[in-house]
Amino acid sequence: MIREDIKGILQKIVPDEHIIIDYVPKGKKGDYTTNVAFKIAAKKGLQPTRAAEQIAAQIKNPMISSVTVYEPGFINFTISRDHLLHQLLREDMKLDFGRGKRMLIEYVSVNPTGPINVVNARAAAIGDSLVRLLNKTGYEAIAEYYVNDAGRQTYFIG
Repeated sequence: MIREDIKGILQKIVPDEHIIIDYVPKGKKGDYTTNVAFKIAAKKGLQPTRAAEQIAAQIKNPMISSVTVYEPGFINFTISRDHLLHQLLREDMKLDFGRGKRMLIEYVSVNPTGPINVVNARAAAIGDSLVRLLNKTGYEAIAEYYVNDAGRQTYFIG
């Protein structure tokens, strides 16, 4: 989805070009990259870096927090955190990384006959969040946690 959005932004700037959006290599700044400036440079007789700078100067979109040009002419995009958060929290967002896969997350073993501490609360929050995130990405994730009651252990599946 983000790749398609970046491609749409670039398509308005260079409408006749085939645009490929890829992930940024390790060690470079940004989330996504394109080499479209090389194609433009060849057609216009420019250095690829100069073509990349001209394209980058035209990119104004709240989805993109920064645009960086790397030698010899790659354009890297950093996606704004607000945009990423908005995308993640959309109700209609349907991801399917885990489609057809089942996952059991076991977390928090609370003993009601002993003290409950901050670690239990943190584990509960992280475990519950993990289950919700997995379900959002297509997994069939269920939570399982144990409650010890005077030496007898029961469990809840939810």
